[in-house]
Amino acid sequence: MKFSVPSVILATAVASVFASGAMAANPNGPKPKCPLGQIPVLEQGGYVCKDLTIKNSGTDADRRGASSPAKKFSVKAPPKPKPDFKILSATKVGGTSNKFGVQIKNLGADSPTYPFLKGVNHGGFGGTATATMPQLKAGETKFVFIEFKKTRFKDGDRIVFLADYKNDVAESNENNNKYAVNY
Repeated sequence: MKFSVPSVILATAVASVFASGAMAANPNGPKPKCPLGQIPVLEQGGYVCKDLTIKNSGTDADRRGASSPAKKFSVKAPPKPKPDFKILSATKVGGTSNKFGVQIKNLGADSPTYPFLKGVNHGGFGGTATATMPQLKAGETKFVFIEFKKTRFKDGDRIVFLADYKNDVAESNENNNKYAVNY
């Protein structure tokens, strides 16, 4: 088989175009097939197989660049638990007609201060009374005694008791502080 000089030159030119294109795509040569757990790593102009590792590539500021503003990440703490006062009962004390024992339970976290209890007579003569509540720990129940000084009650009078009536303590539920009883 005879080859003419122009056909050899043309074939050589075509082969060199393909070879230069392949070298331009990866001037460092072909990537080797590495064993399991290794990857090809470019070192000094050629590829070698190395164990897979994670390297720290600098600080977060280095990765962002000098002109990029720092991202601020914030983690919100869970909300701090709050106390929650609930009046469970109110009854007359002993043989008196104007002193009551009010049972109060703290359904929430420890009470940080001494809130006030208020009693209001919505019956015949009206009148109010107040008492200081003790600090209540989480889940604790205590009796608070409250006395109406100038009020005379008659049967059927409606007496309303309000725990933490001044809202001195931020509670998780402010809607369960009221308790009413008929005299």
